[in-house]
Amino acid sequence: MPTYKPVDFDPFASAAPSGGVKVRPVDFDPFASPKPAAAPNATTATTLLKARKPLKAVEAPGILDYFTNRDAAIKQARDRAAYMRELGQRSKLKDLETQTGFFDRLGDLFTRGELNVTSGIKDISAAIELDPVLKKQYQAEARRFSEDAGAEIKGETTFGDVKSNPLKALPFILEQGAQSLPQMGLAVVNPLAAILSMGSTTGQVARGRAEANNRQDVSGTDAAIAAPIGIISTLLDQFGVGEIIGAAGKNAVIRTLKAGFAEGSTESVQNTLEYLGSRIGTEKGADAKEAFEQAAAGFIAGGGMGAGFRGSYEGARKVLGLGSNDAETPPPVSSRPSRPSAPPPAPPADMEALARSLGPVGGKITLQEPTGPREYTFEGFDEDGGVVLADEDGVIYSEDPSQVQAAIKSGVVESEGGLGGMAFGMDITRFA
Repeated sequence: MPTYKPVDFDPFASAAPSGGVKVRPVDFDPFASPKPAAAPNATTATTLLKARKPLKAVEAPGILDYFTNRDAAIKQARDRAAYMRELGQRSKLKDLETQTGFFDRLGDLFTRGELNVTSGIKDISAAIELDPVLKKQYQAEARRFSEDAGAEIKGETTFGDVKSNPLKALPFILEQGAQSLPQMGLAVVNPLAAILSMGSTTGQVARGRAEANNRQDVSGTDAAIAAPIGIISTLLDQFGVGEIIGAAGKNAVIRTLKAGFAEGSTESVQNTLEYLGSRIGTEKGADAKEAFEQAAAGFIAGGGMGAGFRGSYEGARKVLGLGSNDAETPPPVSSRPSRPSAPPPAPPADMEALARSLGPVGGKITLQEPTGPREYTFEGFDEDGGVVLADEDGVIYSEDPSQVQAAIKSGVVESEGGLGGMAFGMDITRFA
């Protein structure tokens, strides 16, 4: 079994020069930024890749190595983790280096969004870390992620392009949407992810403050000032997505426009808050014109994304025949869909008892369907004595009163009947 010695092993050191003497730089930081630091959005992926030190593979230590020389094995494990992270980063840069068209560019912008999210998390981790060794590691990683996120993507549509040619608004909206998806998705997927989104946005705003003060690394003060903005920004993401999904209106056009306006307003406020949070009180300071452009860019990109998502949803519902949410006057009962094969039902003897069981018109009935509970509204009785129910999409059903009465008594619909032929084996209950 090999014996490990606690030496300053460098997985990113250059290969040994001719002569056989291996050179190991003292206190070499594999994640250090090249000097001079590249300006954001001005460095290509090719330049960043060329600035990297040659990689040297590091094998992971075995389980037993932790018992023979624990310190050396732990250090080798850290070197292995650093090697794997750097390998992943270079793979992303290699992808950013090559452009094969619009859809490839969308994928690259999504990757940039991922890099921004990770950079922010690393920055906030560095700001609050007390261990000096880990703090230095997080700072170096955050600088590297931030630089990689700033790599130029050929053909990218900027807000300046939109100002000079409004016809470029559509590619701008699509590209900004792709770049925003990682952050937005993190904000809404679950509570834990939302906390990470808050931390990431906080770190990104804090890095903006550090750079505006001509510093490479985020301080605790930067993070403290940026924290409220990170929280508010994540809550705005959740609000915007909720408005897209829950937009209400008489028809699909109104719902789509409302979703676009809500998301556009949300993005506009977010962009402005994050810009001001990264500039106010710094050496560079805030500029009113830049703040306005941030707000305008957010409104255009967010409005297009919101309307696009909601419009696609409305179109999919129409194509798949899932019904309409249009709040229009329902058709006469006689023209409503019902079970075509069933003869006109005979009303039960005690209609008043059934009416009392169903409750007032407009009351709710919940069916425990195989896919989960589904809510119906009691609309009254039709001229044939059928029980009229409406589902959540406004589709009307005229049901056999004896079936409904039996369901109320037994708690389950019989197999041969069943609420528009859809409720085989379903339980039915009322709630107030």
